[in-house]
Amino acid sequence: MKSLRKKSVGPRDRRAGDVASRRRLPRQSLRDAAYEAIKHRIITCKFKPGECINEASVSALLGLGRTPVHQAIDRLMLEEMVEVIPRKGVIVKPVILQDVMQMIDVRLINEVYCARLAAARADDTHIENLVETMGRARKAIAARDVHALMRLDREFHLVLANATKNFELAKVVRKLNERSLRFWFI
Repeated sequence: MKSLRKKSVGPRDRRAGDVASRRRLPRQSLRDAAYEAIKHRIITCKFKPGECINEASVSALLGLGRTPVHQAIDRLMLEEMVEVIPRKGVIVKPVILQDVMQMIDVRLINEVYCARLAAARADDTHIENLVETMGRARKAIAARDVHALMRLDREFHLVLANATKNFELAKVVRKLNERSLRFWFI
């Protein structure tokens, strides 16, 4: 029969346990970090609409390798935030009034339906998250914190979309919302 006494753990054993527990924590990949950083710069117009950006320069700016930056740009191209033109470079998609008006039309249709589904399907956690987000938004309005309002607008729409429990609709709403965020800065 095995002893029920605790085995003493030495410093070496603790380090091994610490390493194992760190491995279990989800970490953001370099590709995802590059994607979020570039997208944020596009949304906040630090990379201006119509501006040509260079992968090597962006890599140096972010302190990341070219591969994660290239992968992030590919993803942003699929989301129609940048356009890759062979032998010319990567261009931040310009904001065109006709596109803005079409996006507003699509958001009106999707967000009204999204709100209707969320009202029917939201659970207590979704409602608590919405109330908490609105409380933080009131504080950001009082402080005139445009950056915080932008983040909270995105968060509110994501919580609402998730409350529908329709993950395809949530993806559509997220994409439309993120493309619309640049209007906050123009």
